[in-house]
Amino acid sequence: MNKTTVSGFGFTLAGVLALTLPARVQAQAPQYTVTILSGLGGSDGSRAVGISASGQVAGGSYTSGNAADDAVTWNGTTPTVLTGLGGTVSAAYGINATGQVAG
Repeated sequence: MNKTTVSGFGFTLAGVLALTLPARVQAQAPQYTVTILSGLGGSDGSRAVGISASGQVAGGSYTSGNAADDAVTWNGTTPTVLTGLGGTVSAAYGINATGQVAG
């Protein structure tokens, strides 16, 4: 067996690897769930922009007839319009674990 001497100590390559590598390395497939989020009825659709650690989603959706583009959150599959922003265009870009939205 070939040995390599490092700083006066004899090591085999197999011995060094056995000390530094786990016995078996297995790749784990990512675990996730895909959920179809319903919109507000507009033909231009909806978009999810941010997701919190608790699974809440923030984004936007066009209303029926594309009359407005509203900021929304999803706490499942049903959108909740963020009201009180005024105008015909609003957007939500992020959401934290307590449901606070940035937009």
